[in-house]
Amino acid sequence: MLDSTLLPQSDDPDRGILLPRGKIESIICLSTQPWNDFGWTNKRQVMGRLAARIPLLYVFPGSSVAGAIRSCVLGRLPFNALFRRFEQKGEKLWVYLPLTSGLDRFVDKFRDFDFRRVSESVNHYSQELGFKNPVLWIYDPMALAMVNRLEKRLIVYDCVDDFKYFPAFSDPKKRARMIAAERELVRQANLVLTTAPALYESKKSLNPNTYFTPNAGDPDHFGRAMQNDLPIPKEIAGLRKPLIGFYGALSDYKVDLELLIDLAREKPEYNFILIGQVGVSDRRTDIRELKNQSNVFLLGPRPYQDLPAFVKGFDVLMIPYRINEYTRSCYPIKFHEMLATGKPVVITRLEALSEFHHLVYTAQSREDFINLIEKALNENDPEVIKKRVAAARENTWDKKVERLIGLVESALGNGNEPS
Repeated sequence: MLDSTLLPQSDDPDRGILLPRGKIESIICLSTQPWNDFGWTNKRQVMGRLAARIPLLYVFPGSSVAGAIRSCVLGRLPFNALFRRFEQKGEKLWVYLPLTSGLDRFVDKFRDFDFRRVSESVNHYSQELGFKNPVLWIYDPMALAMVNRLEKRLIVYDCVDDFKYFPAFSDPKKRARMIAAERELVRQANLVLTTAPALYESKKSLNPNTYFTPNAGDPDHFGRAMQNDLPIPKEIAGLRKPLIGFYGALSDYKVDLELLIDLAREKPEYNFILIGQVGVSDRRTDIRELKNQSNVFLLGPRPYQDLPAFVKGFDVLMIPYRINEYTRSCYPIKFHEMLATGKPVVITRLEALSEFHHLVYTAQSREDFINLIEKALNENDPEVIKKRVAAARENTWDKKVERLIGLVESALGNGNEPS
């Protein structure tokens, strides 16, 4: 568990010195995910809540023409997204999805050309919207090329992944460029936010204004799984019990596909329900053997709004992640969502979740994972359910966003701004 005494002092009353605040007038977000993507990641959760209060321009600068078409074909984006590149999504929310050439994959200098053009457009839209002194909120370290070209009052780097372990950066040269870009972005940022203890530890030496701000959940939304009147979707309502469920991206660099195959073979009397897009960020993902298991049901992605109904039908939830360099810095968003349902959860031993291991079934090995599912099915302690739900209600997106606003306003009030 991260020692909170190692964290910089914030304006939270229970965390030390109160700092003067400045007002956030507007936000420009450079994201790694299209707004209309199926998955509601931390970017969508945080930015959606900020945009309810602060004028916000959400930009996804990483979409090439070929990539956008592929996302539409795979169902990750609606086809009209190819033509509606700038649109208003809410009273204070605007979304811009510029298309880039994608040629930087072959010739590195094209990245500077694409980002220069995108930066000009972002500045144009920002001015048209009347944004003043915008906070530049960055999720993508490769967007460093845009930082000095964009109008801003403050730079926030929200580090939600250890990008160097993404399959996209498996090439040594690409990985080196990414690492260099991120180091420079951390150095330039006025505020660095990290979602896992390992990320915090790796960034604090580069920037003292680094904070641990873990992922959270929406307990009201996922708590619907406990409602008697919520119907279970027909795709799973008639299946033989027990149902063991997972939802999220089915990508090989993150999900232990071999473990899932072992589970299906070892427990033919169980049905395994897998909800999510296959191969997100990892095109090498091969699920052919998983498909061959008669008790595995791959349902594909489902809208965020529908997930509680599916979860209601599950007897046990699971997070079968690999233990590797990437997941060492991984704090799954689905974790607090699953806690909010009160249902038993079986996970692999993820470091970022260590303070919650007493609320779930934490496996030390593949064999242990299989045995713990059986143990979870026999759980009958109502006090454990209450503790899970209580933990979920202590770790909400609303509370996280309040803290983020406080940190940014404190940075603004202390003159911690670009020179």
